[in-house]
Amino acid sequence: MSRLFGTDTLEQVTSTLRSAFGALGGERIDLPSVQPLVPYLEFLGEAYRQNIVEHGGDELCLCPDLTLALALQIASGDSPIGTYQIDDLVFRGSRVAQTASPVQRQIGVEIFGATGDANDDTKIVLATTEALSAAGVTDYTLTFADPGLVFALIDSFDLHKNWKTRLEKSFSMPDTFERDLADASDVSEAPALSRALASLPAKEARDALSNMFQTMNITPFGARSLDDIAERLADKAKETERPLKSEDAVRLRAVCGVEGDLHDSLSALATIAKGLSGEMDGRLAYWYDLLTSLNAAGLDLTTARFDANLARELSYYDGFVFECHAPNGSVLGGGGRYDGLLSALSGGTKSSGAVGAMLRPDRIATLIGGAV
Repeated sequence: MSRLFGTDTLEQVTSTLRSAFGALGGERIDLPSVQPLVPYLEFLGEAYRQNIVEHGGDELCLCPDLTLALALQIASGDSPIGTYQIDDLVFRGSRVAQTASPVQRQIGVEIFGATGDANDDTKIVLATTEALSAAGVTDYTLTFADPGLVFALIDSFDLHKNWKTRLEKSFSMPDTFERDLADASDVSEAPALSRALASLPAKEARDALSNMFQTMNITPFGARSLDDIAERLADKAKETERPLKSEDAVRLRAVCGVEGDLHDSLSALATIAKGLSGEMDGRLAYWYDLLTSLNAAGLDLTTARFDANLARELSYYDGFVFECHAPNGSVLGGGGRYDGLLSALSGGTKSSGAVGAMLRPDRIATLIGGAV
């Protein structure tokens, strides 16, 4: 814990970060260290899932992510939608690098209720970069990404909705994403049962499935109803009618591979997306608004980069994402948008735009030369 608390340099950095993020308003909230396990398995990317520290059995874990912990509180009604200041710990037990500390201290701000335009996003980026500057950090690289562009591209395809859902969900797991791309592109004829059910009205499909189960003495297992099972089997047949076109797979892989200078990357994305959909055009127009706003505020973006794969570790991001990297490659912090997270956690009963950012005071103190 000495790396997280107690040294003069570290406490000075901590005070500076709190002050910078505090300018965005909101009260500090303390989040429980012990969390329900299932939401983290569902909403964190593969890299984070592998590092979850289970606690007291298979239903609880030590908090591996503060954004999700806060969203869970708001979704359950324990906290209202609003702006929150955070200075807390996360626990990530690396199963690969056993020497890595499983405890991290993070300081930042979460804005639930944020608008969907570039204004709040500009404030978040500026608060983060100003916090770094105030702490004495001048040598770092700002890297951006936008999974929303990938989702908009997928949505523009003439592709069955099941394939779209699978691709969007697996985007945070690159290996699974590649398998889903291959499956969606190379579809074979659906099983005979699926084709038969697909040809029937919904009620007749349900009755046929029920009769089959009774004949074979099969009892449906789990929470799915006969209607759900029949619909899913029928959808399997319909999936084969609208596979992923080869040219669309090429476009999708091209977008996922965009990396380099920020302005060059946006130009490349515009070329790939040309004429595909209004939503893609809207996402790119947003980026030019954001860059104009950041430039007007005096932020130097000459060394800023874009990396389409940056957001693939956390599956709840659905808009712009950014990270700040030290010269040695370590992540000092970052943030982004997760407008759909609250709705997903609450089953659609609550909805809110959301954006936030976090910084690592221990890594910042190390970077500026303090002994931690």
